[in-house]
Amino acid sequence: GYNYGAKNRARMMKTLKLGLTFAFSYMTLGALVFMIFPDALLSLFNASDALKAIGEVALRRIALTFPLAAISIMLGSLFQAMGDGYLSMIQSIIRQLGFLIPSAWLLGRLFGLDAVWFSFMIAEVFALIMTLFFFKKEKRKLNF
Repeated sequence: GYNYGAKNRARMMKTLKLGLTFAFSYMTLGALVFMIFPDALLSLFNASDALKAIGEVALRRIALTFPLAAISIMLGSLFQAMGDGYLSMIQSIIRQLGFLIPSAWLLGRLFGLDAVWFSFMIAEVFALIMTLFFFKKEKRKLNF
């Protein structure tokens, strides 16, 4: 927000790139932990064997979305810092209501529980596309 207010576009973009790199790397590391150690993570909550069977599949599939979510979250934070909090809100609402819930319902009806977890990937991909569209539009509008 400070660099935006100071109209220092170069520093704003440099900070955004650094933030995107850090967030993407951090979330990729988190995704690897979720994919490699789902049983250990579920054991933290004293999960039953039945919950572990479902949870391991869920954690591994949902973890695939973490790096994509990092980009959407960082750009959503940028929108808020630029005073366009409504874009961040729209992004979040559409991800959940427009993509996640309908795709979870459809995949569950067509393919069963194991397929429902792919709805998170579908929602993140479409949310990221939408967020990148918003970002390019804002970038053009601000001439940077």
